[in-house]
Amino acid sequence: MLIQGLILDVDGVLVDTVPLHYRAWERMFTEWGFEFDQHIYRQRVDGKNRGQGVRGVMVDATDEVVEAAGAQKQAYYLQELEMTSLEPYPDAKELLTAAEGSGLHLAAASGSANALWVLEKIGLLGRFETVVTGAEITSGKPDPEIFLAAADRLGLTPAQCVVFEDSEAGITAANKGEFLSVGVAREKNSGFLREADLVVTSLDEVTIDQLEDLTR
Repeated sequence: MLIQGLILDVDGVLVDTVPLHYRAWERMFTEWGFEFDQHIYRQRVDGKNRGQGVRGVMVDATDEVVEAAGAQKQAYYLQELEMTSLEPYPDAKELLTAAEGSGLHLAAASGSANALWVLEKIGLLGRFETVVTGAEITSGKPDPEIFLAAADRLGLTPAQCVVFEDSEAGITAANKGEFLSVGVAREKNSGFLREADLVVTSLDEVTIDQLEDLTR
């Protein structure tokens, strides 16, 4: 088997936290006087780390404003997390089980600094050999740094890994890093993910054999 590892984004791939992030971003940007909607979220914010997300909308903001706005978004997101009961997507758990049964290595890679907490909250933290968060890297998606770090920690090359992402920035990062990529369009947002090697609306549509076929 050429594929030896899977690298999965957290928000939107393993658990439905996207609405929580969106509400936190929307609340923050609205209070700062900026327009914000789903289209802006998908094109300028989704998949990026907090600072990049702020700059995606507040393009002329000073470093001090970016830091303040980012901290405000984080506070609103934590409020959303506290108020919301979260469970992993059933299809994500099934894919992890199938991967483990095939002897594949597993990593999570999320631009969110809250990824470890979220994974622990949904009971998946122990399923991964390593977790790389936005707090540990210099350049966020669409830079491939986070995925390259995950592969390195697994002791694998990009060619041996498949990246699962639900954001355009994430797919771009995977492709730049020369990983095979699966776009997870749970919200039927396949247009944003068209550069992925495979696009699915559910992880139920993915089999380990199918991932191996992507390399042939």
